Formats: sequence, structure tokens, C-alpha cells
Amino acid sequence: MSLPDINDIRATSSTLAAVSPYQWSSKELVAGGKPDRVEGADVTEDFFPLLGIKPLYGRGFTALDMQPGAHVVILGYRLWRERFDADPSAVGKSLLLDDQSQTIVGVMPELPKLDFPTDDEVWTPFVPTEEQRTARENHHLSVLAMLKPHTSAAQAQTELDTIAARLAASYPDADKGWSLHAESLKSDLLGDATTPLLILFGAVGFVLLIACANVSNLFLSRGWARRREFAIRSAIGATRGALLRQQLVESLLVALGGGACAFLIALWTTQGLLSLL
Repeated sequence: MSLPDINDIRATSSTLAAVSPYQWSSKELVAGGKPDRVEGADVTEDFFPLLGIKPLYGRGFTALDMQPGAHVVILGYRLWRERFDADPSAVGKSLLLDDQSQTIVGVMPELPKLDFPTDDEVWTPFVPTEEQRTARENHHLSVLAMLKPHTSAAQAQTELDTIAARLAASYPDADKGWSLHAESLKSDLLGDATTPLLILFGAVGFVLLIACANVSNLFLSRGWARRREFAIRSAIGATRGALLRQQLVESLLVALGGGACAFLIALWTTQGLLSLL
């Protein structure tokens, strides 16, 4: 998208709570006397708060950082660990990015690789050039947005269709033939896992039913073997209710024990899978 179009969406949208443009930017880094080419992104002060990501050390960007001449940078976890020996006091120090001195204001935590700007090694404030501010035909910015409470993605898409039609009519040279599409960040990064998960849960459910049937057969066999015991208890005065309560308590203890073991195994297995991923 172009910045003028983004500003129009900000001004007219009733479904989006925040709209944050960003752009990828490869940079020449010099830190500790060693030059290197690193992947970075220019982001606004809303970018990390929209994702719910807080710095590990220092702070995020503010509106003041979006002004020309701010010269501040946020480091990624890997770069901070390799170039600054994971030293928290790196915040406040300077480095060279594209031959300009930048002050480190924050360090981000270690984040998963998702082919998204959160993968980058440095983040700098998004300070648009004069051309970006005025050139409506310059469709090169990506946008991260958040829905307002009680607003659906379908409602946002309907509104964006209306805005896109209005922009195409108002600025045919720049926006004719262009459309706007809202896509869930989760589905964009991870894909739609609904169908595979439903199949997996269905298979797990059938396995669970088989296990329940096997356990039920074991209880029936055990009950049949104990029929003499039940006959004696009944003969000395035990009611059917008392015998039923006894069976219920025994079954409940087995169920609670099995459930506790299953919960612990699931917890450990999940942590192990997350570590592997």
C-alpha cells in the first residue's frame, strides 16, 4: 500500500483500531569494529504493541522516535547475544547503521522464525521520505492492523472493499485496479490448520473410545470374578446402593489416577515438542 492510502484508511475506517505500516530494510551494521549486512525492518511505534511483544531490555519505540533525527534502534535477540555478549548494559550504547550512529534503546526477546519482520535482527523507526508521504502510486508498504472490539474480519473486509472502490474512483491514476484484502495474521503465517486438527482429534477420539471399551471390559471381568464377594456383602446387610457406591469409588480412583498421569505426560510431551519446534 502507499502511505497516502494508509492515511485515508486511518481517517475513515470504523472497524480498525490501529493501522501500522512497515517495510523491510537491509542495513550495513558496524558494531565492535566488525561490519556486517543484517536484515531489518522500519516499523512504527504501534508495531510491537499490536503483536503483544515487549522488549526483553530497554523500551520500544515511541511517537517521538518517529521524527527525523531520532537515530534509535532496537536489537534482535541473536544479534544482541552475538555482538554484545548478551549484556543488558548494551541498551544505551551506540552502533553504526548505514554509516549513521544509532542509539540502542531496546532488545527484543528470542522470537520464533515465521518469515515476518519479527525475524529481523534490527528494527528502526519508520520515518517516511517526502516521496512516500505524497506518492499515492507508490504501493510498497505492508500494513499490520488490529480490529476494534466486537468487530469481525468480514466486517473489516466489507469496509475495505468500500474504501478501495472510493480510492480507485478518486485517484484512478494511482489506485485503479488495486484492491484491499484483510487476512488474519495467524492464517497468513501458519496457514489454516483446522482440517488437519479435526482429523487428528477424530483419530485420537476413536483411540480413546477403544481404550475406554477395553477398560470397561476389564471392570466387567473383575466384577464377574467378585460376584461371590458381592453376594456375601449383600447377605450380611449391604444394600444395592452401598455396593454401587463401592464400585463407583473404585472406578473414580482409577479414573483420577489415570487422568493425572495422562495430564503430566501431555504437559511434558507438549513442552518437548515446543522445544523441538
